[in-house]
Amino acid sequence: MASSSLHFFYRPLLFLLCVASVSSAPLGQSNSPAARELVKVAMQNQLRNDQDSARFRYYERRTDQRGSRTYELIESDAGTVEWLVAQNDRPLTEAQRLRESAWLDQLLANHDIMRKAQQEERQETERREKIIRVLPQAFLYQIEAEEDMGRQIRLHFTANPAFKPASREAQICRGLQGTLRIDAHSGNFLKAEGKLVHNVNFGWGFLGYLDAGGYFSLEQTEVSPGVWRITTIKVNLTGSKLLFKSINIHVNKLASGLRRVPDHLTLENAVAMLRAGPGSDTIH
Repeated sequence: MASSSLHFFYRPLLFLLCVASVSSAPLGQSNSPAARELVKVAMQNQLRNDQDSARFRYYERRTDQRGSRTYELIESDAGTVEWLVAQNDRPLTEAQRLRESAWLDQLLANHDIMRKAQQEERQETERREKIIRVLPQAFLYQIEAEEDMGRQIRLHFTANPAFKPASREAQICRGLQGTLRIDAHSGNFLKAEGKLVHNVNFGWGFLGYLDAGGYFSLEQTEVSPGVWRITTIKVNLTGSKLLFKSINIHVNKLASGLRRVPDHLTLENAVAMLRAGPGSDTIH
């Protein structure tokens, strides 16, 4: 059965991808006004990306400790509908295909499943906005270089020791440092890489902690003119939750083959398109 839920400890990493570009900014100056301005503009860009109404059909290959699974997904007004199409890069067996078809039947019969997923998406948006608001204060930024003949700008970020996080989502910022690459023309990030340089505690360590050495890598692509989506996510985090439960998050997601579908699809439309096969991107 398909599932796309993300663990709350690494969700905030997705929100560090908010940077924009000013090609005349001075290079090498730590936390310069120009660097802070990049971040302010980036917040606006990211919020616009979040509100983008474009809908897509695509594949997502997810790799973790259990191996790889490839899903086909279609974005609809009811949320993103997905089903498994390959496991460990092999086509599904007949029994697996029947299970996935039954999963789509279950979605159609019980709309509460998608309503719950949409509620989780709204909550995730709220968490993302919390992080976006604190980005200028949470990190010290340094513009390191222009690359690719000025088409990209590379920034380095480190945790701001004066930053006092007011939410659990923002606490992870205290241990991160890394590099961001931004498209100089559009002001959208292209790639972000970071690592935890020391342990990060939640609730003074009683709620949990993340170990130093964890890392993430994220890439974003312009998938349609003016439309940007995160297409690669790599996360490796370890730690402890509530003192006794271990945290071992090893995620590798790669989206491919993104193509536009009608901007307003019902759940029934999306399910019918999945069942009709990859060549069917119209509503019947």
